[in-house]
Amino acid sequence: HKPPLRAPGVAPRVLSMGSGRLRRYFSSTSPLSPFSPSSSLPAWPPLLPLPGRRRPHPPTHPRPSRFFSTALPSKRYDVIVIGGGAIGSSVGFHLKLAEPNLRVCVVERDPTYKIASSPLSVGSIRQQFSIPENTAMSMYTAKFLKGIQFEYDPSLVDPIHFEESGYLVLGSPRSEEGIRENHKSQLGQEAKVALLNPSELEEKFPWLNTNGIAVGSFGYENEGWFDPYSMMMWFKKHGISMGVNFVDGEVIAINHNSNDKDVVVQSPGTVTTFDAPVVVNAGGCWARQIASLAGIEDVPIVAKRRRVFIFHCPEDIVRVEPGVPMVDS
Repeated sequence: HKPPLRAPGVAPRVLSMGSGRLRRYFSSTSPLSPFSPSSSLPAWPPLLPLPGRRRPHPPTHPRPSRFFSTALPSKRYDVIVIGGGAIGSSVGFHLKLAEPNLRVCVVERDPTYKIASSPLSVGSIRQQFSIPENTAMSMYTAKFLKGIQFEYDPSLVDPIHFEESGYLVLGSPRSEEGIRENHKSQLGQEAKVALLNPSELEEKFPWLNTNGIAVGSFGYENEGWFDPYSMMMWFKKHGISMGVNFVDGEVIAINHNSNDKDVVVQSPGTVTTFDAPVVVNAGGCWARQIASLAGIEDVPIVAKRRRVFIFHCPEDIVRVEPGVPMVDS
C-alpha cells in the first residue's frame, strides 16, 4: 500500500519544485493516516475544522515593555544574538534550554516589529527539500508545533496554531527525476511524504489539472502553515522567562579584542558596548550588513522582495468536497 495522502478534495498548499532543510529528529504515527485494505489509496476520516481558533495578528503599536526584559542589561554575556525575530528568539530560547546558566542577550532594533521579516512571513512548513538538513529542521519544528510547545506554561503566551494541511510539489517530465531523488532522501529521514502519479493526483484532488504533470510529492503529515508572529512571540516570552535578556537597540559596530567581541548598540539616547566570546548573526535579510560590521564581507545573503497572495473564501465550503484549492479556512 502507498502511504496515506489526504482526504479527497482537501486542498494542500501547492508549490512548484523547490530547492533544498538536519537529520532525523523524531518519527511519529498519526491517527489521521489510516490505510484502506481494499484499495491502493488510503481511506480517509472526515477532516473537521479546529473550533474557535483564529490566527492572531501583531498589534500595530505594541508597547516595548511587553516584549523586552525589564531588568537592566548587563554588559558581559556568554552569547550575544543580533536580531530578535523568530530565529533570534528561538536561538535565545534553545541556548537557555540547553544550558540554563548561559548568559544570553538578544539585540533587536525594532520593538514594534513593524519592518521585521518574521511577522510578514508566509509561516509555512514542509519536509520536502533536496538538502537533508532542511528536512530535519522542518521535522523538528513540526514536533515542536504538535507537542513540545504544550509542555510549557500556557499563561505566558497563547499556543501556536498549526494548520496541518500538507504541501503538494508537482513535477513535469523534466523535473521528475529530481523529485524522485529528493523523495528517497526524505524517506531515509522518515519524513511523511508520498509520491503520486497523475491518476492518483486526479483521484485525490479532483480540482487539479494534471496536464503536463508527471509526478506529485505530497506531505501527508507535518506540513502546512502557522502564524509566524505567534511563533516569534512564543520563543521570545518563554526565553525572557528563562532569563534571556532582550535589548532594544541597533548594532552599529562589532569590534574584536583578544578573546571577546565588543558589540556596540545604539538605543534611544544612549550608546552601550556589550561583550561576549560568541556572537550569533540572526539578522535575516540584513545579515550581510551585520557581518560586514565584524569585517566579514560578501556574505551571500541579499534581501529580495516577495509577494504573497492570500485568498479568503466567503462561504464555508473549503473542506467540503471537491474543496477549494489554495484557500485557507
